[in-house]
Amino acid sequence: MSAISLSAVTKRFGSSEIIRGVDLTVNVGERHALIGPNGAGKSTLFNLISGQFRPTSGQISLNGRRSDRESPETIARRGVARSFQITSLFARLTVFDTVRLGVMANHGVRFCFWRTAASQRAVTNDVLALLEDVNLLHRASVLAGELPYSEQRALELAVTLALRPEIILLDEPTAGMSVEEAAQTVALVRRLTAGRTLLVVEHDMDVVFSLCDRISVLVHGQIIATGAPDEIAKDGRVNEAYLGKGLH
Repeated sequence: MSAISLSAVTKRFGSSEIIRGVDLTVNVGERHALIGPNGAGKSTLFNLISGQFRPTSGQISLNGRRSDRESPETIARRGVARSFQITSLFARLTVFDTVRLGVMANHGVRFCFWRTAASQRAVTNDVLALLEDVNLLHRASVLAGELPYSEQRALELAVTLALRPEIILLDEPTAGMSVEEAAQTVALVRRLTAGRTLLVVEHDMDVVFSLCDRISVLVHGQIIATGAPDEIAKDGRVNEAYLGKGLH
């Protein structure tokens, strides 16, 4: 069974057709990249999958169940988590409290005065484990807004994982990073998404080729190629779409 399936999906905004008949399959447990030039429609496609937009036509299914008429909240409860291209953290919350919000949502716990000690311990233990996973345990008391950019992205990944998702959508997780920071982030994503389905939008071809099992190329709202990294690197249509940049 596929984790993500799009069939003949289109999206129009007024008279502008941004997504034009996309067919896309991401297998369960696969790391799949979505690449394409600026303006190709990658973020729009992410918004369609995560429920922020509804398709004009076509069908989207997640883990075998149709999802294109469901709200983002319903899709999230079904085990789909997404990070955004631009960081969206609460700058005045500590690292610990930022992750705790996500963990509490997963536990079905809200702020109240009568929480049991056991529920508080369970939340705290999960938060500490996630912070250790993303190498931020030593930064637990730091305000999220004071973290360097690469650590903010790691914190966003912890919040994403707090929901224990089966499907993870990452939008340009290494954007704005140095080569060293990007390599560390790739290693972190590879380790923490093991056994989960990952769909990632990324412009850095070194990141894409080292991280992903398969790649789909979106150009002018259409998928022009899907295949393993070595197949995509040799595809003439892909090289033409990128003007020969980054794929040799």
